[in-house]
Amino acid sequence: MAAPPAPEVGDLLEALNREQGLRKAAEARLSKTSEEVEELSAALFEQANEMVAEERKARARLEERVEVLERRERDKKRRLDRLEGAVETIRRARALLDGDGPGVAGREEKQSEVIVGGHIDAEDSRL
Repeated sequence: MAAPPAPEVGDLLEALNREQGLRKAAEARLSKTSEEVEELSAALFEQANEMVAEERKARARLEERVEVLERRERDKKRRLDRLEGAVETIRRARALLDGDGPGVAGREEKQSEVIVGGHIDAEDSRL
């Protein structure tokens, strides 16, 4: 049997050139793809950092708003407590004026109650 014909040098050089061309094309595509990945990664991190910064600002605004609302709530509670105290003082004063309170003899035995600055002062005996 005869040996298969040996490829000629020209055919081998042509195959080598073709493979080198394909390799260069593949390396160029790889390089381009790597650059795109880097650009996309940088853009993604930049966008993520912007989102985090926006969320921090929004959270700071909300925390400030909550603080303002809590302070208002405390102020309203203090005012309500004072008003309730004033209402109780008025009820006691009405009860005394309407005669529902202790009688004249009871007043002498018990210290008189006087409305002073919105509160009843049990130590003042001017009545």
